Amino acid sequence: MIYATSKGLPRLVNLLSGPALYAAMQKNDNAVEEKHVHVVIADLDKQRGN
Repeated sequence: MIYATSKGLPRLVNLLSGPALYAAMQKNDNAVEEKHVHVVIADLDKQRGN
């Protein structure tokens, strides 16, 4: 999902991965899951006005 959204661009991979990892840590999850990435993408879309 991160690759598909970022199209492999390293800057965008980092932009998605960091917050997704943080979201997983907040929920005490041991791994970043698709649900965490969805939250990050939704937040970024809100910030961009989409």
